[in-house]
Amino acid sequence: MTAVFDLDGTLVDTLGDLAAATNHALSVCGYPPHTRDEYRFLVGRGARRLMEGALPEEERSEETIDRMRSLFNAYYSEHFLDASRPYDGIPEALDALREKGVTLAVLSNKPDVFTGRMVRTLLGDRFAAVFGQREGIPLKPDPTAVREVLQLCGAGADGAVYVGDSDVDILTGHHASLPAVGCAWGFRGEAELRAAGADAVVSAPCELAGAVLAVLS
Repeated sequence: MTAVFDLDGTLVDTLGDLAAATNHALSVCGYPPHTRDEYRFLVGRGARRLMEGALPEEERSEETIDRMRSLFNAYYSEHFLDASRPYDGIPEALDALREKGVTLAVLSNKPDVFTGRMVRTLLGDRFAAVFGQREGIPLKPDPTAVREVLQLCGAGADGAVYVGDSDVDILTGHHASLPAVGCAWGFRGEAELRAAGADAVVSAPCELAGAVLAVLS
């Protein structure tokens, strides 16, 4: 059995640090900031889409987006752990799954360098594979990276599940022929997860291990 997890909004509350880094880039470029809550609907599809969505529509040139990404990366590399923390109950849920023999992995649209550092720092060595956004690999919801993770874990689509907090995550699982569990405590909420066709939706991390095991059984 294998469970592949999204990171931001699923295992770790990263919204404050993502908002701060993007607002820093906007400020340097002379554009207005967004509120923390507005970023709930801007994150999740990779750094480029985040920069594009944060900019005023008429300012979304390739040059400006590239400058924003550079500013974001420089700031975020120094501040990505300022406020980001695992959701209460997540470490315990992960340990409960491991005790039941479930292999754990992370697949995120966050740049790979930040994904690896964040997982190691905040969640330790619980995962058999950890990947973020990498050059030449399509972003979620494309299933390419999910299939790579499953291969590394020695698993197939049978007996595996994808877990995340957004429609992107539900689609990622389904595109890879996996059931998908939605985490309603994350950035997008229950309505989006159900509309995307989640096979199960859980409202709190204390319910996560049971829901994943039920889907896998």
